[in-house]
Amino acid sequence: MQRREYLTRAAGLGALAVCGTTGAAAASTVAPGTNVLTIEDGTGDNNGDGNLRLPENSNFYETAWDVDVFTLSQDDSRVYFQLEMAGEIQSAFGLDVDYFHEFHQFYIRDPDAGDDVPSSSQGFEGLNANFTDPYHYVLLANGEGYSAIQNPNGEEITTDVTVDVQGDTFVIDAPRSAIGGDITDTEVAILECPYDGTETEAGFLRDITENGDEYDFTGGSSGSPRVIDMVEGEGQDQTEILDDSGFGTVEIPYIDVDTESSNGGGDDGGGDDGGGGEGPTLPGQANPARDPDGDGKYEDVNGDGQTDLFDALDYYNNGDSDAVQNNVDAFDFDGDGDAGDLFDALELWNRIS
Repeated sequence: MQRREYLTRAAGLGALAVCGTTGAAAASTVAPGTNVLTIEDGTGDNNGDGNLRLPENSNFYETAWDVDVFTLSQDDSRVYFQLEMAGEIQSAFGLDVDYFHEFHQFYIRDPDAGDDVPSSSQGFEGLNANFTDPYHYVLLANGEGYSAIQNPNGEEITTDVTVDVQGDTFVIDAPRSAIGGDITDTEVAILECPYDGTETEAGFLRDITENGDEYDFTGGSSGSPRVIDMVEGEGQDQTEILDDSGFGTVEIPYIDVDTESSNGGGDDGGGDDGGGGEGPTLPGQANPARDPDGDGKYEDVNGDGQTDLFDALDYYNNGDSDAVQNNVDAFDFDGDGDAGDLFDALELWNRIS
């Protein structure tokens, strides 16, 4: 294809994408990097052990803390935790912040960590929960701007942690070096905890009571785990895990990233399974197309580890290639049964923009 034709098509695609002529709604954010794990947690379980009731004050909304889909991915230098929530993420109390209620606490265990790496089975202040095995790192991020990876002693390993809020989705990324390297070698516990902007007896976690005021969670007690939702791995049941009706502090299990991925939750970068793996290589590209979010579609068309406008352009310019036409299901972005046309390219751009 001549350069002028390429640029003309690129300009046309860019203009149409900006104008939104297809009327297609933008899909959820797709975190960068190679998909490692995707878990559909489901909605309506932002109630801890099943008995908690959300605070009644109007600053709290029904879908806060409620994780629908969790996606874990990584590239050469960073790891990405993507949380698609049950509804639009909101601020509160008139604050000029992207979100407020969610206190993200991601506990990371490295089974291969040496004895010189600090570890603990006890959750952070106020969590009222322990873990089945010692963890080595915890990613903390709250809505008032604090985000870091700490060790179990409360010492900061890095504050190079970014929280991006887009619609109903959090994408939280951090350097791989701060968690020991490859996320596929770890076990994780992904917890959504209730942030309180003023320090309470539970640190900066909101109170849980049996019958409290309009700012408290009710249906529990001061000893209840301050975990409103958690991502469940294979065979795990949140209501059973967080049930503190027995004696002692509850113990939260981890999700073994490699095992869960092997069970169909994601892909560690190998294989050609059309869902989280590699696809065909389009003409003129150095790398095979990739499915970064494990949905069976190759949004990373040029295989460079990013999803951006260049993927939509490369797709449009190679829509009639054998690579696309022999893999219609994986490249049919608008769901009309064919692949490679302008409307597929526009839908791809809507998905990744």
